[in-house]
Amino acid sequence: MQYGPHWNNIRRFFRNGNEAVAELSLPEGLARDSADYGVHPALMDRATSLLGGQSEDSRAYLPFAYKNLQILRPFSANLYTIVQEGEQSEEARTFTCRITDLEGSVLMEIEEYVMSKVRNQSLSDPLPLERNGTLPAVGNYRLGLAVPGELNSLHILSEYRLPPEPDEVEIRVVANGLNFKEVLYALGVLKLPDSYGFSFGLECAGTVTRVGAGVTDWLPGDEVMAIAGASLGKYARVPASSVVRKPSRISFAEAATLPIAFMTAYYALIIRGQLSLGEKVLIHTATGGVGLAAVQIAQWVGAEIYATAGTEEKRDYLRSLGISHVYSSRDLAFADQIRESAGTVDVILNSLTGEAVEQGLSLLAPHGRFLEMGVKDIMENSTLGMRIFEKGISVSAISMDSGLPGYKRLFRELARHVEEGTFIPLPVIPYRFADTEEAFRYMASAKHIGKIVITQEHAAAPKPEMAQLQGGMTNAEGMEVLEHILSKVMSVELSPVQWLLSTTDLNTRYSLLEANTPEGIKPVNNKSLPTGRKRKRMASSTEYAPPLTQTQRKLAELFMDYLELEAIGLHDNFFEAGASSLDLIQINAQLNALSVKDTSIVKMYSYPTIHLLDAYLFADREDQTDKSEVLKDSEDRKRKASRLKTLESIKGRR
Repeated sequence: MQYGPHWNNIRRFFRNGNEAVAELSLPEGLARDSADYGVHPALMDRATSLLGGQSEDSRAYLPFAYKNLQILRPFSANLYTIVQEGEQSEEARTFTCRITDLEGSVLMEIEEYVMSKVRNQSLSDPLPLERNGTLPAVGNYRLGLAVPGELNSLHILSEYRLPPEPDEVEIRVVANGLNFKEVLYALGVLKLPDSYGFSFGLECAGTVTRVGAGVTDWLPGDEVMAIAGASLGKYARVPASSVVRKPSRISFAEAATLPIAFMTAYYALIIRGQLSLGEKVLIHTATGGVGLAAVQIAQWVGAEIYATAGTEEKRDYLRSLGISHVYSSRDLAFADQIRESAGTVDVILNSLTGEAVEQGLSLLAPHGRFLEMGVKDIMENSTLGMRIFEKGISVSAISMDSGLPGYKRLFRELARHVEEGTFIPLPVIPYRFADTEEAFRYMASAKHIGKIVITQEHAAAPKPEMAQLQGGMTNAEGMEVLEHILSKVMSVELSPVQWLLSTTDLNTRYSLLEANTPEGIKPVNNKSLPTGRKRKRMASSTEYAPPLTQTQRKLAELFMDYLELEAIGLHDNFFEAGASSLDLIQINAQLNALSVKDTSIVKMYSYPTIHLLDAYLFADREDQTDKSEVLKDSEDRKRKASRLKTLESIKGRR
């Protein structure tokens, strides 16, 4: 993890089992900053987290709460910290911490520092990630792969929705064309160096949502198609030069079949292959995306087509397109059969590997053109004998990317041909985003004819009616934002980002958060409490006891409103009743109007019932029935027991 200069403050570190000791000091030149704080945040953070963060079994943890924290003296620029592990569980880790100056005087003591487990979603969550099969409504998401070769490790990567760079546009993706290169990578067949930075989603179609500074060709709302990396998700940021207008006569799913297949075939046959009227062209695996696009282009040129396919069904399909010379791609017999009927061919569009490459090269006429689309032999550095070049043939590796000369012009020319009806979209085999793993497996089986397209429009949750936020986020919305943030904090790829999480006054911040708030949410200035109490009180071992005093009733009303409960008893634990830390943050804002005492969230963890919280906040009020009760040892023991109960009951909520 990369830290700023203030956080690079550990000078010496010793660990013995479950205890660690460290010497910390601010870097030279920054030490004066300690005078600006009573407790320097960088020193505090590093002093308490010596044993936190990552456990031996790779579970990740983040700070959750400080309990019984005492600040005795301001921090100096140099200090010691002693951290010892306490109670450990799968969901939470606890520590005690003592911080002293270099002379041994205690500056701070923490009786209980809690770190809560955060799931690494990229390694553990299959598709779909969210409950009920819905996808994240906040920020962006895209497809990732934890382990190449294991399709069941495909998962959703949740990420922040960053604004487009000056030369980029942001596209709300509706459909993606799936390419064989992606499947080879997912299957572990295609080995790429770590520096390659491969991401799923090489082409997409959708609607422009935002444009970078200086981009004048596109406006939000424009329907487009694009060749773009990392676009298999909700949003994609794409160089403006890689975007063309979607032909109006076709759907988004049909548009997703076009970019790579037609650009590759057009560039190969027309630009590099110089295919012309009357020439003979051999198109291998001609029922795939590029193959079918090549068939259309070769027919448009007026070339004589020879084609291969893997099954009789596929070969029959090619014959239905008017192709007379059709052969199997599963064996090498095609070479002798073509040699017998045609002698030689002028152009070969190749996607086969191994010995089939040599057989294909032997079919080329003098000055023939061999166009290599495959990547497997190239990445494996397969050898090629030089004797083949004595006939003056050429071998070209076909690679489609934005660095190609004339790339933008070529893409626009292709879109024009489709708009005019010269070329038509490929047959679509649609899959929902949630069924992406199945789509990969189907493409790997090589049974399809046409283009496999992954659609977003059917995978996303139904668009809700416009909701009215009553002065802030609802509990579910707030938890979704928090989970999104926590997952990104654990991402090693994340650039430094500042996060603003607000549970109140959303209306004044709406313009800043608009791109990353759940769809259908519209803030209004109205009363702040949710309406409707739909949930019954949960059955528990605690007998129901109704609120008795005025303050108890106020507290109960507050919790019932936020938790949508029909009733809550004096001794019901808030967390067992369904409260999350975000609920308590929002409730805390209301409590500040009722009491002048500290009602921080940490205090609410220490007093997790109406009875205990009332006694803490209002012990000096006249309407309290038994003020001395809160001071009794038995009550203190009950409060400690409630803490343990609270930690147990919040399992799974983080």
